[in-house]
Amino acid sequence: RRKPASIRPRGEGIYVAEFTPQAEGPHRIDINWSDKPIPQSPFNIQVLPLFEPNKIIVDGPGIRNGIPASLETYFRIDTRDAGFEQPDILIKNPEGLLTTSKVINNADGTYKVIYKPNDVGRYLINVNYGGIPVNNSPFNVKVEPTGDPTKCHISGNGINPNLQVGEEYSITVDTHEAGPGAVTCRIRSTLGNDLDLDIVDNEDGTYNLFYTPHNPGNYVIKIKFGGQDIPGGDFVVTVKKKKKKMLHMSFAFLYY
Repeated sequence: RRKPASIRPRGEGIYVAEFTPQAEGPHRIDINWSDKPIPQSPFNIQVLPLFEPNKIIVDGPGIRNGIPASLETYFRIDTRDAGFEQPDILIKNPEGLLTTSKVINNADGTYKVIYKPNDVGRYLINVNYGGIPVNNSPFNVKVEPTGDPTKCHISGNGINPNLQVGEEYSITVDTHEAGPGAVTCRIRSTLGNDLDLDIVDNEDGTYNLFYTPHNPGNYVIKIKFGGQDIPGGDFVVTVKKKKKKMLHMSFAFLYY
């Protein structure tokens, strides 16, 4: 169907015509002057969809099988031929829990997605564009163990069975002889919530883990290297409230 364009003058003898296509596919543009077609009119154009997820290219080591657990990996998303939208990334670990990822916009129509698979098993990587899955999404990626966790040693006051609320505790993991890999840890409370912790790579073959329990109860601590359990690294600590200090008073009676 015909739809008139919006025409406005821009300088002497110059006009600008604006229109918004309402559908994709072939369109014909008729330009007339004094009710007669100008040279080369009509013009035939092809209107493309606003975005085309099937033209997205996803590639890189982060979507291929055999990724080593606990080590950072990445993949690329090329949207240059796919129209104007933003990619949406959702990564789930073997337990179905979300895995944090970092998306870097290279400002040229490509993106770099960085994530670290902490666990061994199958990861599902969902890549959507405009809410629609791209080709081959979700990507089913197998993560493999790496290193030798039996060569790791743990120490520190954070492995003591009895702890107090509000105190910061630390665990040191020595990985000097364990080979390639990294330390990961998860601390879960009796309520099923994950406790925040900081993992510091000292870059000398040791790691320091810091955590502060804020509520009383039992906490399950699981420490892994290269996606595998460290011997003695799966244990429970009991956190109790601090005992209130009792005020002791003494009295002296004098008799006359």
